[in-house]
Amino acid sequence: MDNEFAPQSYYIVQGYIDAKDDRGHSVNGTFISLVTRRDVRFTSVNFDQLEMDKSTSWKDLLPLHEEAQKNENRDPLLIHHEEGLYKFLQTSLILTHVAKNLNAKQAEQAISRFCLDELKLKAVCFVSFTNASEDDMTFFQKKEQTSAQTSPNAEASFPSSQEKKDKQENTESEPQDGGHETESKDLFVRCEPVLDPVGGIAMNELAAGYNVYCRLSADSVIYKLLAKNNPSFDGLITGKVTGIMISDIGTATVSLALSDGVAGVMKLSGKVRVMVVREKEADGSYKGAGSVFRSRMSPLVIPPELIFIAAGIVVAIAAVSVLYYIFQ
Repeated sequence: MDNEFAPQSYYIVQGYIDAKDDRGHSVNGTFISLVTRRDVRFTSVNFDQLEMDKSTSWKDLLPLHEEAQKNENRDPLLIHHEEGLYKFLQTSLILTHVAKNLNAKQAEQAISRFCLDELKLKAVCFVSFTNASEDDMTFFQKKEQTSAQTSPNAEASFPSSQEKKDKQENTESEPQDGGHETESKDLFVRCEPVLDPVGGIAMNELAAGYNVYCRLSADSVIYKLLAKNNPSFDGLITGKVTGIMISDIGTATVSLALSDGVAGVMKLSGKVRVMVVREKEADGSYKGAGSVFRSRMSPLVIPPELIFIAAGIVVAIAAVSVLYYIFQ
Protein backbone atom coordinates (compact mmCIF):
# COMPACT_ATOMS: atom_id res chain seq x y z
CA MET A 1 0.00 0.00 0.00
CA ASP A 2 1.27 3.45 -0.90
CA ASN A 3 2.51 5.75 1.84
CA GLU A 4 2.27 9.42 0.91
CA PHE A 5 5.59 10.12 2.60
CA ALA A 6 7.46 7.11 1.20
CA PRO A 7 9.94 7.65 -1.64
CA GLN A 8 8.23 7.60 -5.03
CA SER A 9 9.21 4.98 -7.58
CA TYR A 10 9.13 6.23 -11.17
CA TYR A 11 8.70 4.03 -14.23
CA ILE A 12 8.99 4.75 -17.92
CA VAL A 13 6.22 2.94 -19.80
CA GLN A 14 6.63 2.54 -23.55
CA GLY A 15 4.01 1.21 -25.93
CA TYR A 16 3.72 0.15 -29.58
CA ILE A 17 0.42 -0.29 -31.39
CA ASP A 18 0.09 -2.31 -34.59
CA ALA A 19 -3.31 -1.53 -36.10
CA LYS A 20 -5.44 -1.47 -39.23
CA ASP A 21 -8.28 0.93 -39.94
CA ASP A 22 -11.66 -0.01 -41.42
CA ARG A 23 -10.16 0.21 -44.93
CA GLY A 24 -7.37 -2.21 -44.09
CA HIS A 25 -4.64 0.44 -44.05
CA SER A 26 -1.82 0.01 -41.55
CA VAL A 27 -1.63 2.48 -38.68
CA ASN A 28 1.17 2.40 -36.14
CA GLY A 29 1.16 4.16 -32.81
CA THR A 30 3.72 4.68 -30.07
CA PHE A 31 3.57 6.30 -26.66
CA ILE A 32 5.95 7.14 -23.83
CA SER A 33 4.83 7.83 -20.26
CA LEU A 34 6.49 8.59 -16.97
CA VAL A 35 4.33 7.13 -14.19
CA THR A 36 4.24 6.38 -10.49
CA ARG A 37 1.91 4.09 -8.55
CA ARG A 38 -0.36 7.09 -8.03
CA ASP A 39 -0.41 9.13 -11.22
CA VAL A 40 0.80 9.74 -14.76
CA ARG A 41 3.40 12.51 -14.85
CA PHE A 42 4.18 12.73 -18.57
CA THR A 43 2.73 11.24 -21.74
CA SER A 44 3.56 11.67 -25.42
CA VAL A 45 1.62 9.87 -28.17
CA ASN A 46 2.26 9.58 -31.90
CA PHE A 47 0.48 7.78 -34.74
CA ASP A 48 2.01 7.23 -38.16
CA GLN A 49 1.44 5.08 -41.21
CA LEU A 50 5.10 4.08 -41.24
CA GLU A 51 6.06 0.98 -39.28
CA MET A 52 8.26 1.59 -36.27
CA ASP A 53 10.89 -0.82 -34.98
CA LYS A 54 9.66 -2.11 -31.62
CA SER A 55 13.22 -2.25 -30.30
CA THR A 56 13.60 1.54 -30.60
CA SER A 57 14.35 3.00 -27.18
CA TRP A 58 12.16 5.73 -25.74
CA LYS A 59 15.08 8.20 -25.87
CA ASP A 60 15.27 7.72 -29.63
CA LEU A 61 11.50 7.63 -30.01
CA LEU A 62 10.63 10.87 -28.25
CA PRO A 63 12.51 13.14 -30.70
CA LEU A 64 10.58 11.45 -33.53
CA HIS A 65 7.34 12.35 -31.75
CA GLU A 66 8.39 15.96 -31.45
CA GLU A 67 9.51 16.17 -35.07
CA ALA A 68 6.26 14.62 -36.34
CA GLN A 69 4.11 17.07 -34.37
CA LYS A 70 5.84 20.02 -36.00
CA ASN A 71 4.53 18.87 -39.38
CA GLU A 72 1.55 21.08 -40.26
CA ASN A 73 0.42 18.77 -43.10
CA ARG A 74 -0.23 15.68 -41.00
CA ASP A 75 -3.34 13.56 -41.54
CA PRO A 76 -6.10 14.96 -39.25
CA LEU A 77 -7.30 11.41 -38.56
CA LEU A 78 -3.92 10.50 -37.08
CA ILE A 79 -4.06 13.59 -34.89
CA HIS A 80 -7.54 12.53 -33.78
CA HIS A 81 -6.17 9.09 -32.80
CA GLU A 82 -3.36 10.73 -30.82
CA GLU A 83 -5.71 13.02 -28.90
CA GLY A 84 -8.07 10.14 -28.08
CA LEU A 85 -5.36 7.78 -26.85
CA TYR A 86 -3.63 10.56 -24.91
CA LYS A 87 -6.84 11.37 -23.04
CA PHE A 88 -7.44 7.68 -22.30
CA LEU A 89 -3.92 7.16 -20.93
CA GLN A 90 -4.23 10.24 -18.73
CA THR A 91 -7.71 9.53 -17.30
CA SER A 92 -8.04 5.74 -17.12
CA LEU A 93 -5.08 5.22 -14.71
CA ILE A 94 -4.31 2.01 -16.60
CA LEU A 95 -0.60 2.95 -16.67
CA THR A 96 -0.45 3.38 -12.89
CA HIS A 97 -1.51 -0.27 -12.65
CA VAL A 98 1.64 -1.16 -14.56
CA ALA A 99 3.67 0.55 -11.84
CA LYS A 100 1.60 -1.03 -9.05
CA ASN A 101 1.58 -4.60 -10.36
CA LEU A 102 4.82 -4.52 -12.37
CA ASN A 103 2.86 -6.22 -15.13
CA ALA A 104 1.89 -4.79 -18.53
CA LYS A 105 -0.68 -7.37 -19.69
CA GLN A 106 -3.71 -5.48 -18.42
CA ALA A 107 -2.49 -2.29 -20.10
CA GLU A 108 -1.97 -4.08 -23.41
CA GLN A 109 -5.51 -5.48 -23.32
CA ALA A 110 -7.08 -2.20 -22.23
CA ILE A 111 -5.36 -0.12 -24.91
CA SER A 112 -6.14 -2.65 -27.65
CA ARG A 113 -9.79 -2.60 -26.60
CA PHE A 114 -9.87 1.20 -26.49
CA CYS A 115 -8.45 1.39 -30.02
CA LEU A 116 -11.19 -0.96 -31.25
CA ASP A 117 -14.11 0.66 -29.40
CA GLU A 118 -13.20 4.34 -29.68
CA LEU A 119 -10.69 4.77 -32.52
CA LYS A 120 -12.20 2.09 -34.80
CA LEU A 121 -8.78 0.44 -35.15
CA LYS A 122 -8.17 -3.31 -34.97
CA ALA A 123 -5.07 -3.14 -32.85
CA VAL A 124 -2.54 -5.20 -30.95
CA CYS A 125 -0.63 -3.33 -28.28
CA PHE A 126 2.80 -4.14 -26.85
CA VAL A 127 3.80 -2.44 -23.58
CA SER A 128 7.12 -2.51 -21.76
CA PHE A 129 8.35 -0.66 -18.69
CA THR A 130 11.58 0.10 -16.87
CA ASN A 131 12.66 1.94 -13.74
CA ALA A 132 13.51 5.59 -14.35
CA SER A 133 17.10 6.43 -13.38
CA GLU A 134 18.26 9.75 -11.94
CA ASP A 135 19.46 10.77 -15.40
CA ASP A 136 16.03 9.92 -16.81
CA MET A 137 14.34 12.06 -14.16
CA THR A 138 16.64 14.96 -14.98
CA PHE A 139 15.76 14.53 -18.66
CA PHE A 140 12.01 14.69 -17.97
CA GLN A 141 12.40 17.68 -15.66
CA LYS A 142 14.07 19.55 -18.51
CA LYS A 143 11.41 18.29 -20.90
CA GLU A 144 8.78 19.92 -18.69
CA GLN A 145 9.81 23.35 -19.90
CA THR A 146 9.50 22.53 -23.61
CA SER A 147 6.91 19.75 -23.91
CA ALA A 148 3.90 22.05 -24.17
CA GLN A 149 5.53 23.90 -27.09
CA THR A 150 6.91 20.94 -29.01
CA SER A 151 4.06 18.45 -28.55
CA PRO A 152 0.38 19.43 -28.39
CA ASN A 153 -0.47 16.22 -26.51
CA ALA A 154 2.49 16.06 -24.12
CA GLU A 155 1.68 17.26 -20.62
CA ALA A 156 4.11 18.89 -18.21
CA SER A 157 5.73 16.24 -16.05
CA PHE A 158 6.07 17.75 -12.62
CA PRO A 159 3.24 20.10 -11.58
CA SER A 160 3.82 22.06 -8.39
CA SER A 161 1.81 21.42 -5.25
CA GLN A 162 -0.31 24.51 -5.90
CA GLU A 163 -0.93 23.46 -9.51
CA LYS A 164 -2.05 20.03 -8.28
CA LYS A 165 -4.42 21.69 -5.81
CA ASP A 166 -5.86 24.00 -8.48
CA LYS A 167 -6.27 21.11 -10.90
CA GLN A 168 -8.06 19.03 -8.25
CA GLU A 169 -10.43 21.90 -7.44
CA ASN A 170 -11.32 22.31 -11.10
CA THR A 171 -11.68 18.61 -11.90
CA GLU A 172 -15.12 17.67 -13.17
CA SER A 173 -17.13 16.09 -10.33
CA GLU A 174 -14.53 13.56 -9.21
CA PRO A 175 -15.78 11.56 -6.20
CA GLN A 176 -13.96 11.54 -2.90
CA ASP A 177 -13.29 8.36 -0.93
CA GLY A 178 -16.55 7.14 0.53
CA GLY A 179 -18.68 8.60 -2.27
CA HIS A 180 -19.32 12.00 -0.60
CA GLU A 181 -19.16 15.05 -2.82
CA THR A 182 -18.93 18.70 -1.87
CA GLU A 183 -18.74 22.03 -3.63
CA SER A 184 -21.54 21.04 -6.01
CA LYS A 185 -25.19 21.93 -6.47
CA ASP A 186 -26.08 18.60 -8.08
CA LEU A 187 -28.49 16.19 -6.43
CA PHE A 188 -26.54 13.02 -5.68
CA VAL A 189 -27.98 9.51 -5.65
CA ARG A 190 -26.42 6.14 -4.94
CA CYS A 191 -26.31 3.73 -7.89
CA GLU A 192 -25.64 0.03 -8.23
CA PRO A 193 -23.61 -1.27 -11.21
CA VAL A 194 -25.13 -3.52 -13.86
CA LEU A 195 -22.57 -6.27 -14.42
CA ASP A 196 -21.78 -7.91 -17.76
CA PRO A 197 -19.13 -10.67 -17.23
CA VAL A 198 -18.76 -11.41 -20.97
CA GLY A 199 -19.13 -8.19 -22.94
CA GLY A 200 -18.67 -5.55 -20.25
CA ILE A 201 -15.70 -3.30 -19.58
CA ALA A 202 -13.35 -4.20 -16.74
CA MET A 203 -13.15 -1.89 -13.74
CA ASN A 204 -9.51 -1.02 -14.40
CA GLU A 205 -10.34 -0.07 -18.02
CA LEU A 206 -13.22 2.23 -17.15
CA ALA A 207 -12.53 5.89 -17.89
CA ALA A 208 -14.27 9.26 -18.02
CA GLY A 209 -16.60 9.50 -21.01
CA TYR A 210 -17.92 5.93 -21.00
CA ASN A 211 -21.71 5.52 -20.84
CA VAL A 212 -22.68 2.67 -18.54
CA TYR A 213 -25.82 1.00 -17.22
CA CYS A 214 -26.65 1.31 -13.55
CA ARG A 215 -29.61 1.02 -11.19
CA LEU A 216 -30.95 3.56 -8.75
CA SER A 217 -31.19 2.55 -5.13
CA ALA A 218 -34.81 1.64 -4.34
CA ASP A 219 -34.78 3.88 -1.25
CA SER A 220 -33.76 7.03 -3.17
CA VAL A 221 -36.20 9.90 -3.74
CA ILE A 222 -35.54 9.87 -7.51
CA TYR A 223 -36.36 6.14 -7.72
CA LYS A 224 -39.63 6.59 -5.86
CA LEU A 225 -40.69 9.52 -8.05
CA LEU A 226 -39.91 7.66 -11.27
CA ALA A 227 -41.61 4.48 -10.07
CA LYS A 228 -44.70 6.48 -9.12
CA ASN A 229 -45.00 7.86 -12.65
CA ASN A 230 -43.97 4.61 -14.33
CA PRO A 231 -45.06 1.44 -12.45
CA SER A 232 -42.87 -0.77 -14.68
CA PHE A 233 -39.71 1.18 -13.77
CA ASP A 234 -37.12 -1.19 -12.24
CA GLY A 235 -34.43 1.36 -11.49
CA LEU A 236 -32.39 0.83 -14.68
CA ILE A 237 -30.85 4.02 -16.10
CA THR A 238 -27.70 5.06 -17.94
CA GLY A 239 -24.99 7.42 -16.76
CA LYS A 240 -21.86 8.99 -18.21
CA VAL A 241 -18.67 8.42 -16.22
CA THR A 242 -17.25 11.78 -15.12
CA GLY A 243 -14.60 10.56 -12.70
CA ILE A 244 -13.10 7.42 -11.21
CA MET A 245 -10.80 6.92 -8.24
CA ILE A 246 -9.23 3.54 -7.49
CA SER A 247 -7.97 2.93 -3.98
CA ASP A 248 -4.88 0.96 -2.99
CA ILE A 249 -7.02 -2.01 -1.97
CA GLY A 250 -8.57 -2.24 -5.45
CA THR A 251 -11.99 -0.66 -4.92
CA ALA A 252 -13.23 2.10 -7.22
CA THR A 253 -15.53 5.05 -6.61
CA VAL A 254 -17.16 6.19 -9.84
CA SER A 255 -19.05 9.44 -10.36
CA LEU A 256 -21.79 9.54 -13.01
CA ALA A 257 -23.73 12.27 -14.79
CA LEU A 258 -27.32 10.96 -14.86
CA SER A 259 -29.23 14.05 -15.97
CA ASP A 260 -29.07 17.83 -15.71
CA GLY A 261 -28.60 18.47 -12.00
CA VAL A 262 -28.53 14.79 -11.02
CA ALA A 263 -25.26 12.94 -10.36
CA GLY A 264 -24.68 9.39 -9.23
CA VAL A 265 -22.02 7.63 -7.19
CA MET A 266 -21.23 3.97 -7.80
CA LYS A 267 -18.88 1.60 -5.96
CA LEU A 268 -16.98 -1.19 -7.71
CA SER A 269 -14.70 -3.87 -6.32
CA GLY A 270 -12.97 -7.01 -7.49
CA LYS A 271 -12.58 -8.13 -11.09
CA VAL A 272 -16.01 -6.98 -12.21
CA ARG A 273 -17.11 -5.97 -15.70
CA VAL A 274 -19.68 -3.22 -16.08
CA MET A 275 -22.28 -3.18 -18.86
CA VAL A 276 -21.63 -0.31 -21.25
CA VAL A 277 -24.06 1.42 -23.61
CA ARG A 278 -23.31 0.29 -27.14
CA GLU A 279 -24.28 2.05 -30.34
CA LYS A 280 -26.74 0.28 -32.59
CA GLU A 281 -25.42 -0.70 -36.01
CA ALA A 282 -27.37 -0.52 -39.28
CA ASP A 283 -28.06 -4.27 -39.22
CA GLY A 284 -29.70 -4.02 -35.80
CA SER A 285 -26.75 -5.48 -33.89
CA TYR A 286 -24.83 -3.60 -31.21
CA LYS A 287 -21.25 -2.40 -31.50
CA GLY A 288 -18.64 -4.30 -29.53
CA ALA A 289 -17.38 -7.87 -29.93
CA GLY A 290 -18.70 -10.25 -27.31
CA SER A 291 -21.46 -7.92 -26.18
CA VAL A 292 -24.39 -9.57 -24.44
CA PHE A 293 -26.54 -6.46 -24.71
CA ARG A 294 -30.07 -7.29 -23.63
CA SER A 295 -32.62 -5.67 -25.91
CA ARG A 296 -35.28 -6.00 -23.21
CA MET A 297 -33.40 -3.43 -21.15
CA SER A 298 -34.79 0.00 -21.90
CA PRO A 299 -33.25 2.41 -19.40
CA LEU A 300 -35.36 5.36 -18.37
CA VAL A 301 -34.08 8.91 -18.83
CA ILE A 302 -34.49 11.06 -15.73
CA PRO A 303 -36.68 14.10 -16.54
CA PRO A 304 -34.95 17.29 -15.32
CA GLU A 305 -38.21 18.60 -13.79
CA LEU A 306 -38.12 15.77 -11.25
CA ILE A 307 -34.98 17.31 -9.77
CA PHE A 308 -36.94 20.20 -8.29
CA ILE A 309 -39.59 17.84 -6.90
CA ALA A 310 -36.95 15.63 -5.31
CA ALA A 311 -35.06 18.59 -3.89
CA GLY A 312 -38.32 19.96 -2.46
CA ILE A 313 -39.10 16.65 -0.77
CA VAL A 314 -35.63 16.48 0.78
CA VAL A 315 -35.94 20.07 2.09
CA ALA A 316 -39.42 19.39 3.45
CA ILE A 317 -38.28 16.28 5.31
CA ALA A 318 -35.35 18.20 6.79
CA ALA A 319 -37.65 21.05 7.90
CA VAL A 320 -40.13 18.68 9.57
CA SER A 321 -37.26 16.97 11.41
CA VAL A 322 -35.96 20.29 12.73
CA LEU A 323 -39.41 21.43 13.90
CA TYR A 324 -40.02 18.10 15.62
CA TYR A 325 -36.72 18.40 17.45
CA ILE A 326 -37.46 22.00 18.55
CA PHE A 327 -40.98 21.41 19.87
CA GLN A 328 -40.37 17.93 21.29
